[in-house]
Amino acid sequence: MAKNSPTFPIFALQKLIEPMKLLLLTIALLLIAVLLLGVRVLFVKNGKFPTGHVKDVPALRRRNIGCALDNEK
Repeated sequence: MAKNSPTFPIFALQKLIEPMKLLLLTIALLLIAVLLLGVRVLFVKNGKFPTGHVKDVPALRRRNIGCALDNEK
């Protein structure tokens, strides 16, 4: 290393910390989202994810809206 070339390791470390904060924040938010989505499955005995199928939604059945796959048959 030359005597006149300035190196500032403090600034290099700061440039490394900022992306790490963002990465940790992103991971934390993803974990919170997964936990909130899985509350029913994780904390209820015999819990299951609610179905998203058209035939299982009462409001759609009342309007006679059916599944596209059933209509093709």
